[in-house]
Amino acid sequence: MNSNYLISGCKDKVVTVWDIKTFAREYEYKIQDGQIISIVALSSTKKIISSSEDQSVKIFNLQS
Repeated sequence: MNSNYLISGCKDKVVTVWDIKTFAREYEYKIQDGQIISIVALSSTKKIISSSEDQSVKIFNLQS
């Protein structure tokens, strides 16, 4: 993962990875049971961590 991506998450319970050069949706993860309230991307390990209003935390690998 590099600085060419933007990661978003919201009420739809989906974490989306966007390519900011092409404005294309690169990946979409429907993994939370509640509204997403925070996202952290770890570029060194290509992992994304999200938390939601239901107090769950999900860790997943960014696809290549």
